[in-house]
Amino acid sequence: MKKALIQIQGISAELDQSMTVRKLRKVREKVREEKGRCEGARPYGHNGSRLEEAEILKRMS
Repeated sequence: MKKALIQIQGISAELDQSMTVRKLRKVREKVREEKGRCEGARPYGHNGSRLEEAEILKRMS
């Protein structure tokens, strides 16, 4: 009986993890469609970055 309960807990944990992964994947896809990117470091001079970066990029162009 103890072994069966442990297996049931494992099944529910696996299900919970797969549901969480699916939910996060859908949110990332939605953000990518809206903004073009959603993960990783911001590129140099990206909006919201430090002001010095934007000024340097303006001088370069």
